[in-house]
Amino acid sequence: CSTYGTGLIVEGNTLENQYDFGIFVQYFDAPQIKRNTVTGTASTLNGIGIQADQCVNGTRIERNTVTNYTRYGIQVSLGGAT
Repeated sequence: CSTYGTGLIVEGNTLENQYDFGIFVQYFDAPQIKRNTVTGTASTLNGIGIQADQCVNGTRIERNTVTNYTRYGIQVSLGGAT
């Protein structure tokens, strides 16, 4: 992707009974995901609580609570995070 979105802040949300993904961001420049609570369902077999895919320039994932996901709580792919 040659153009990345900017200014994304996902903060202070409560997501309950999420199936595959709780929070999913893709192709952003320095997104911030902080102070969220994400809960999967009992049937979330391959789910991911928080995923940042192909984000650049210091993705920040901090102070989140992720429960009930059997695959990954937090996954960062093809990018960098702090």
